[in-house]
Amino acid sequence: MAANLDGDDEARKAGFDAGVKQAKAEQLVEISLLKDRLEKAMESLKAAGNHFNAIIALNAVAVATAQCDGDITPSERANIELFINGLAAGAIPEAVKAKIESLYQQPPTVKEALELAKKSGMSLSIFDEIIHLVVLSDDTVQEEQQAQ
Repeated sequence: MAANLDGDDEARKAGFDAGVKQAKAEQLVEISLLKDRLEKAMESLKAAGNHFNAIIALNAVAVATAQCDGDITPSERANIELFINGLAAGAIPEAVKAKIESLYQQPPTVKEALELAKKSGMSLSIFDEIIHLVVLSDDTVQEEQQAQ
């Protein structure tokens, strides 16, 4: 009987591992698609001179989302910075870096972040995707994050 239970545990673990692998693969596809959309949006915003406002708004939404479950973890911050600021592809002025840092020091409310998003000139659907990625980045989805 104990041998049979070991087999069940192994099967359960194998099923769990396969599910995790599938979820990560799906998340990588989502990230790739979002990256493409963001790059295109950033190009049009650069032409209009709103590029850095969009970067600040993206960070504000990501920080507000990450803050919903308590303090922003180093992992969440690293993911946000890697993804959003990595897309900036070029030098970010010190004033913009300072504004982004201030978002971490005093995270905006979701309402404040949404206002920045609306003013950024970027499609709000991109912000929805950023929220989704941030929520998944720490592997725990809090009730407050689900509401977003």
